[in-house]
Amino acid sequence: MAKASLVELEETTPAADDSTIRITPPDRGCALPKERKVIRLTESQIKYLTEKFGEGVQQTIRWKPEEESAEMQRKRFEE
Repeated sequence: MAKASLVELEETTPAADDSTIRITPPDRGCALPKERKVIRLTESQIKYLTEKFGEGVQQTIRWKPEEESAEMQRKRFEE
């Protein structure tokens, strides 16, 4: 029953004197979010973040994620 109520879109070739603008439907799921891969943290990353969290709790510091991410990358290149 639901299929009968859907409007089917046709792709047609316009005539030379046809000034109507025709829009073709998108392929599939253009509004859907793109798939993201799940990446697990390594043991050293978990340890670093746990230590930073502990420091923040003790000193009541709110770390900025961008800065901590950059710091983690610098430490990775140093090793």
